[in-house]
Amino acid sequence: MNLNKRHFFSLFCMLSFFTLTAQAGESIKGQVVDETGKPLDGVTWMISGIEELRDGKWTRVHRSGVPRKDTTDDEGRFIVSFRERLRYDLQFRKSGFAPAFIFEVSADSPEIRLTMKRGERIHGTVKRLIDGQLKPVPMASVELCLPSWDFWYQERVFTGPSGEFEFRACAPPSEPPLPSGNLVGDTGKQDSSRKRKWQLAYGGEVVEIDVRDGKPVEVVDFEIVVTVKKHPS
Repeated sequence: MNLNKRHFFSLFCMLSFFTLTAQAGESIKGQVVDETGKPLDGVTWMISGIEELRDGKWTRVHRSGVPRKDTTDDEGRFIVSFRERLRYDLQFRKSGFAPAFIFEVSADSPEIRLTMKRGERIHGTVKRLIDGQLKPVPMASVELCLPSWDFWYQERVFTGPSGEFEFRACAPPSEPPLPSGNLVGDTGKQDSSRKRKWQLAYGGEVVEIDVRDGKPVEVVDFEIVVTVKKHPS
């Protein structure tokens, strides 16, 4: 290989490296604010859905492992990086606010500006029935869930001294239509099973919650019957 060819080969390798690095380093910026436009710091966000571009079509895929997550900075800003040619669904969470969702985010998407709302109050109590009396259960773990095709949204709180708990939520978001053949057993029909509702879960019991923006949510009280058997010594 003569000198010119060597230089050309070295230049080609350098250009290839920088091209790959640029592709791997693609990212978009975003900012989360409240309803007054004030930036929200400490908002936890995570990737909850992934799509790959296959034969010119975005195809939903499932990947094992812990989903990537991060938090917003003091100005409510965050960066979503793309190591491959992918498209993401994102979910955002902050105490005192309703969770928020963004779908089909790619490296070509414009800069994100997300407004988080207080939403509707979802509240209730956890009590147990002992000897005919209902008694509050403090420090009981209650979850708010939203079924999805990929990672479910889940938020957990612990009940207070009187067994009380509270969440915030807006009406469930509508996900983009799911193309036929993307999931095992999918028939291509958008049936009622695709329609999601918020769920409250405690002690193996799951209750669906009808959340509509601007309307109070019915109170949910978990009442657990405890049976105690005494055996002679």
